[in-house]
Amino acid sequence: MKASILGYLCFVGAATFTTVVHGQESSPPASASPGASDHAQLKRDADAAYRKRDFAATVRLTSQVLADAPTDAVALYLRGSARVEQGIAAEDAKLVREGVDDARRAIQANRAKNPNFYLPYLYGMAHLTALEGDKSHAETAVAVATKVAARPGLAAGPKSNILYQRAVAHSKLEDYRSAADDFRQTLVLAPDHLAASMALADVLARGGEIQAAGEAYTAAVERFPDNPLVYNNRGTFYQSQKRHADAIADFTRSLELNPRQIEAALNRGFARLSNGDYPDAQADFAHVIEMQPDHAPARSLLATSELLQDNIQGALQDYLKVIELRPSYAPARADIGFAYFFARHYDTAAQAFEQALTLAPESRYLVPWRYAALSLAGHQEAANQAYRSIAEKPADNRDWFDLLTLFFMGELQEPDLLASIDSQNTDLRDAQLCEAYYFIGLRLQKDGQGDPARYFHRAVESRSTQLSAYRAATIELNRIRQ
Repeated sequence: MKASILGYLCFVGAATFTTVVHGQESSPPASASPGASDHAQLKRDADAAYRKRDFAATVRLTSQVLADAPTDAVALYLRGSARVEQGIAAEDAKLVREGVDDARRAIQANRAKNPNFYLPYLYGMAHLTALEGDKSHAETAVAVATKVAARPGLAAGPKSNILYQRAVAHSKLEDYRSAADDFRQTLVLAPDHLAASMALADVLARGGEIQAAGEAYTAAVERFPDNPLVYNNRGTFYQSQKRHADAIADFTRSLELNPRQIEAALNRGFARLSNGDYPDAQADFAHVIEMQPDHAPARSLLATSELLQDNIQGALQDYLKVIELRPSYAPARADIGFAYFFARHYDTAAQAFEQALTLAPESRYLVPWRYAALSLAGHQEAANQAYRSIAEKPADNRDWFDLLTLFFMGELQEPDLLASIDSQNTDLRDAQLCEAYYFIGLRLQKDGQGDPARYFHRAVESRSTQLSAYRAATIELNRIRQ
């Protein structure tokens, strides 16, 4: 989980600036009126709230100033920064736009033309591209940042901040090479820029430069050896490379430095889950829930760890708790559908999968599971009727999930299913092999034919531990051994 990267990047970039502004406004000018003095205190309080990430308080305090002084540049900057942060966290483009508008007005009102006033504007514009899918916002941020960074005599501190924000905009445009170049320039100007150190490694990984990314993560760890975030983020990188032991070691170090870091505990639990260390994974997820009882993803993963230890009833209880916490969250419906499926309560599983597909029709990976659940529950005709359109699709319009469904229908044979597996992308190939072998074994089991365990073994050998097919195959093998 790299939430720590995104949130921390935004905070570091802006916090650097608010420190500058706060220093300028630490005391009112000698000629200030009592009203101006009140405004200065409100802005100091707003700045303090921002640094604590209490963005609602920042907005409230600065709005009091702006009600009397609508062109106060510092108040506009602080409110804009807070609104951008709130909008990004809530994925609310309207709120980000309000923050960008505040930031734009702050730039216009800043008579000293301090370049740091551009930071929330640039950050907000970059994220509007991510929220609205419109590249022009990030392109504008790149153009404006380039112009500001080219100012003659620009000091190293402000220039590093501008280049950092330009890098963020480049990353939203998926121009990872340009983003990496800007992050490197940022680090030349400001070697102790933590956010740029982590972001450089991240964009290198996103750009496919895996070795360089690993080296950049390690450089960040060496530069900031006492910061838990750098270990968490390198651990996430190791996890993406299936280096589970290395990932677990980094998450453990992160938790040694900060035992209450939720991201590291959740990540270590997931790494342990992927590595087959189910009891230890369960302990990590329980620790997250102890720190944050309403953490739905942790509760869901806790249930998964219980499921993989054959504690199906405990898993069902925890999945039901996830639905209680997030009733309209489609993945929670899918998770409990899988739990009922693994418990062989196929009718209930089919209903849960249907609810998940209603909430998120794009979750097509659930289609073969719902078909199988209906079929195994004895509703073969209903299953065929529900998915007749798949059989009627032209062959070149069918996706992988159509093919799995057709196989379980009996409309596609094993050699044809296996021949359809992607042979170019290694990760995709392994995932499809896992699902194919599981569904082949499941159909043999349903028909009372062949050797289902042989195919369940092959599904597990794929090591696609993140897949429900892997978990289902593991459970079936455990049953066969008993």
